[in-house]
Amino acid sequence: MEWWMIAGVASVFGMAAAFVALNAATKSPKLRAATNHAGWKIECPKCNTVSAAADAGMIRIGAASKGKRSLLRCPSCQRTAMMRVFRDGNTH
Repeated sequence: MEWWMIAGVASVFGMAAAFVALNAATKSPKLRAATNHAGWKIECPKCNTVSAAADAGMIRIGAASKGKRSLLRCPSCQRTAMMRVFRDGNTH
């Protein structure tokens, strides 16, 4: 077996392991609670509902942004859209 074949197989396994770890991290109750505690919110452009970012599956810890938008599924209307992500001014 050639070295490049082994490297290709190793990289596929590495990507699979990273996907599993990321999937597990986004479902962590502790990380979601920390995101909610930090005051991160999303706004759906279709139904104009403001929800906690963690309710849509987003994790934001130690993050800062201005004018960020992310492709998420709205917890209220269940439609996927580019949601406005912002930090609640009443928190911290």
